[in-house]
Amino acid sequence: MIFFIWLGLIFLFAYIVFLLTLHGALARCESRTMAPGQVWLLLVPVLQMGWIFVVVSALADSLQLEYSRRGIPVAAKPGKRNGYTYAILSLLNIVPFVGILTILPSLVYWIRYWAEIAKLSRGIALAPDPLPLAT
Repeated sequence: MIFFIWLGLIFLFAYIVFLLTLHGALARCESRTMAPGQVWLLLVPVLQMGWIFVVVSALADSLQLEYSRRGIPVAAKPGKRNGYTYAILSLLNIVPFVGILTILPSLVYWIRYWAEIAKLSRGIALAPDPLPLAT
């Protein structure tokens, strides 16, 4: 019993660090399609199942716009494939019998998505900012 409590706390800590990564990536984008604070809605259990698709899409669009604004080549909709794969596998985790088969792949794609977004965010941080957007 204690093992599962510790495991849950470790997962919660990792998930919060993951959300900090997504928040930071959006905050670095001047041409973002979603407010960075909206990432934290992923902490709401039932809402998270659908909201993750919104976040993945908005983050991919924001990153593509920001990379284009800075004149840096990037793949179309960066992070979207790994993000959607993670989201779909996570949804399948709650399906009886299927969930057993999707736990490990969803964890792998969660880490892949996290690493990809962190790398793209670092790319923005290291790139020179041409001109701030006019408001």
